[in-house]
Amino acid sequence: MLGSACSIFWFFTYRFTVLPVLIVIPLFLILGIAVPLPACRSIAQHTMVERLREAER
Repeated sequence: MLGSACSIFWFFTYRFTVLPVLIVIPLFLILGIAVPLPACRSIAQHTMVERLREAER
C-alpha cells in the first residue's frame, strides 16, 4: 500500500518518528495500571460467596 502511494506521489516521503511513541507508552502504562486498580479493589471488598450470591440473582 505504501509503495503504491510513493509511486503515485513522487514528492511523498514517509518518515516514521519514534518520539510520539515514546511519549504515549508511559501514558498507556499509567492508564493500564490506574484503571484496573480501583476495579480490583472494589471487587476485593466482597467475599467470593457474596459475589456468587449476587451473580445468581
